[in-house]
Amino acid sequence: MARAGGILAVLALAAATGVGPAAVSATASGSPDPTLPPGAVRQLGTIVATSSSSYADWDWANPDAAYAYKTADGNVGIVRHDDAVHTLTVDRYNNSTLERSGGTTSSWADWPVWGGFYAGPDGYFYVLVGRDNPDEDDNLDVVAVRRYDPSWTLVGTAYLKGSAAQGPKGIYKPFSAGAAHMVLVNGRLVVHTSREMYAIDGVHHQSNLTFEVDTQTMTAKTFAELATEFGGTPYSSHSFQQLVAMNGTSLITVDHGDAYPREIQLGVMADYPTSRTFALHDLMDFNGTVGSNFTGASVTDLISGPHGIVVLGNSIAQPDAPNGALGSREEHRNAFAISAATDGSHTRQWLTEFAPDGDTDASEVRAAQVGDDRYAVLLQVHSPTTESLEYRLIDSAGSILASASFPRVPYSTISQPLLVGTTLYWEGASVSDGDTPQTLYLYGLDVTDPAAPHMDARAPKPFTSTSAPTIEGTPQVGLTLTARPGAWEPAVDSFTYQWYADGDKIPGATSPTLTPTTDQEGAAVSVKAVGHKQGYSDVSVESPTTVPVAPGGDGEVPTVTVSPTLVKYGQTAYVTISGTPGATVDLYVRKYLGSFTKIRDGLVLDGDGTTVVATRPDMNLRFQAMDRTVGQGSSLDGADGLMTVQKNITLNVSRVGTGRYAFTGSISPLHPGATVSLFRNGSLLRSGIAVSGSKAYSVTATVPAGTYSFQVRTGSTGYNAASSSPLRSVRSY
Repeated sequence: MARAGGILAVLALAAATGVGPAAVSATASGSPDPTLPPGAVRQLGTIVATSSSSYADWDWANPDAAYAYKTADGNVGIVRHDDAVHTLTVDRYNNSTLERSGGTTSSWADWPVWGGFYAGPDGYFYVLVGRDNPDEDDNLDVVAVRRYDPSWTLVGTAYLKGSAAQGPKGIYKPFSAGAAHMVLVNGRLVVHTSREMYAIDGVHHQSNLTFEVDTQTMTAKTFAELATEFGGTPYSSHSFQQLVAMNGTSLITVDHGDAYPREIQLGVMADYPTSRTFALHDLMDFNGTVGSNFTGASVTDLISGPHGIVVLGNSIAQPDAPNGALGSREEHRNAFAISAATDGSHTRQWLTEFAPDGDTDASEVRAAQVGDDRYAVLLQVHSPTTESLEYRLIDSAGSILASASFPRVPYSTISQPLLVGTTLYWEGASVSDGDTPQTLYLYGLDVTDPAAPHMDARAPKPFTSTSAPTIEGTPQVGLTLTARPGAWEPAVDSFTYQWYADGDKIPGATSPTLTPTTDQEGAAVSVKAVGHKQGYSDVSVESPTTVPVAPGGDGEVPTVTVSPTLVKYGQTAYVTISGTPGATVDLYVRKYLGSFTKIRDGLVLDGDGTTVVATRPDMNLRFQAMDRTVGQGSSLDGADGLMTVQKNITLNVSRVGTGRYAFTGSISPLHPGATVSLFRNGSLLRSGIAVSGSKAYSVTATVPAGTYSFQVRTGSTGYNAASSSPLRSVRSY
């Protein structure tokens, strides 16, 4: 069934931007992108999705957050609506490569209430928008249906005024507490939606509203206006969902009723549009109080086929409905399928059978046609430890023909699944708090054989089992902690790590071990391990936290001295560490503008409390020793632990014009970011002269007449002024 919905907002046509979202799923090697969730075939951009389902908080339906449609050339169209900036983005993707092949962005701010989107079988697109009517103005255009041709050019708009009625009069707020759906029948677009009506005794009640648009003249009339006798509208109040489809020559509507009636109501208008009378049937009663705004159920899809219709949803247990006790929001739900004929006769079967007081839930249910009288039904099963995508193949009589389960593949019902070629696509996003954009992904199942679906080869597979890492060692300043990954199936290729203190990242702590310092003292430590395997989605799991890191033990904070402090390039120098006799220390070094790196592990100080390490530096170095017991390192102030390498600097001076001289030369060894400064008679003439990768520098300066002594010294970035060239005496003229 074609669906309409969206995030809540509105739009107006603008020029195509040509801006595309993220790259396709395959990596350079052709294997699936491991950064994608299991089952996803590409990233689509961002979207605000405040719920992972169309029913927010399990009460009433909302328009879908995203849409997919099949393009005229057999590819995939993706529609996203952004409520914050009132834009509709339409992107097109090649069905084989998933490369983006074009797109359009539309926007308008004068219709700020989003109703939904429908790709009609006529090749045109229909966008449903509205605006509130706080003054209850009968003559205000409150609902607009915009019709776009296949190139997304606006070709017409139909309007519905505030005076529209279905039973009680008026549209106070369009599309309120419901999700509009549309169907095109021989040039007539039937829109089944919701509204808050004009106030009755000061209260704006909610109900459904059904209207029809003549797509040739783009004029709209409600079914109440078109009815020839009483019964021309399928009235329901409150109506928390509005589904519509054709079954043969009968127009079918389905409403999720909360009050009058409190049931899933089936409306059948036989011989539409010749007949204008609805026959109404009760498909499922709900327990609880009339109009309580909670029925314990969702109604999320409608299948129409040669054997009748199938209504899909989920529900808590409804014992002895409508006269039994209604359960709570915390009660777990099961998915159902109600098979019905146009005369109202029906049967209900449960697609899942979880205990109401258990720990497993069935999500909302969606379906898409995948063959002649064959429909793929998708839902997600949740438990505290896992989730799985569940697949059922049914026919229009409701018979289950095949089943499949895809553990750890996520499924969020923010969009309607769609068959393009042999791939069943749907969009999904993680849940957002507030207005934080979330990444939208395109997922796919290969249904070449609908009875034996399998994951799309372009999608990364999920690990069948993962295990959080454990932390070995004593949480104490100066003592080493080690992350031990658990058992994974299948075995990972590699792990990466990140350590945390009280939930905050510890900078640079990305190895399997961590030696806490005084910065982590008193904090609870944890580690995240990310498992990597070719063809699989990366998975991050976090260890339990440790007890707070204890202070370091007693002992002397080590000191570091170097000899000599000024070293010629290639000369052997020595680093002496002094501290508590018998203490275990680690030696770290920081090269030019870098971070400290451990170069000696587990050095034990002798009976005099010292140890010596030889080195042959090629650049300036700063050394620091860390006592494992004390948990503190040697001082980094002043010249402590600083070893300066003297550079070999040449200087050549040549006259290039009257009073103009070129100063050239080289530095050895070169260090990244090196600069030099030019001095005249001991005073700075030019600083920040860059040294290229070939170790050469060059600068030209104007020099007044006279005799001068020039010298080049290393700049302040990375070198000591002790590195300088020989003096060059020049008489300027």
